[in-house]
Amino acid sequence: MNAAILIVSLLFAVCVGFLAVVAQRMLSRATQDYHSRFTAEASASLADMFLFVDLERLFRMNIVIMLLMALLTWVFTENLFVVGLVAVAVMLMPRFVYAFMRNRRQQQFTQGLPDALLSMSGAMKAGSSLVQAMETVVAETKGPIGQEFGLLLRELRVGVLYDDALQNLITRMPGEELRLVVAGMRISREIGGNLAEILERLSETLRKKIEMEGKIKALTSQGRLQGIVMTALPGFLALVLFQMEPKYMRMLFTDYIGWAFVAAIIIMESIGYFFIRKIVNIDV
Repeated sequence: MNAAILIVSLLFAVCVGFLAVVAQRMLSRATQDYHSRFTAEASASLADMFLFVDLERLFRMNIVIMLLMALLTWVFTENLFVVGLVAVAVMLMPRFVYAFMRNRRQQQFTQGLPDALLSMSGAMKAGSSLVQAMETVVAETKGPIGQEFGLLLRELRVGVLYDDALQNLITRMPGEELRLVVAGMRISREIGGNLAEILERLSETLRKKIEMEGKIKALTSQGRLQGIVMTALPGFLALVLFQMEPKYMRMLFTDYIGWAFVAAIIIMESIGYFFIRKIVNIDV
């Protein structure tokens, strides 16, 4: 009898050890894959924004934040499902941060484009060439304008074709305003014309367009705020009810029916916010 128990215990220990080794290898492989994807995406996104940071340190910070958020979620909810959702959200958060930073940089570039074009036009009227006018803008302007036009000049110096360099600029800054400017520069180069006057008129046109977009954003700001408030309201009410009736609210996260209701609420809230954004988002 004792021998049988010993054999069963040994077999159980071997199985547990084998499962532990398999789990460790799977976790190690998953961590390596996530590390590769994270560093590749971070390197490409940050390089496009002229931000150069230590990717390994950034990855470690992401892991630490993920573990801390998961731990805090477990302390407050004691629910593995919610902990898993928070961990996945933290894993996906860098993509949204990169997108936010790119959009903000795009807006800064667009806001500074009319002044850059006016400066280039003034330099060309004073006798400078287009390249010299760009060098003046790069020397006098900081931020996205100086960075992008500086990279354009470096590409031209190393032998990149003019049209290819302009196309690369559009690829990095895909905005309608820049496409209009590049189209004007290409037409002036192909069929001739006074490029200084073209840039001056483009500067005035873009300035009026940006001013019109600012007025529209101011008029639709209330609608955007209402969309955010209405989307966040169910979550706020859920937190209040969780404090008032934790026994019943906990069923939303411990029962399959509760999970289905939570999923339905998230889907419907997302659809509602999407349509509100479409209504208040007016293109000029």
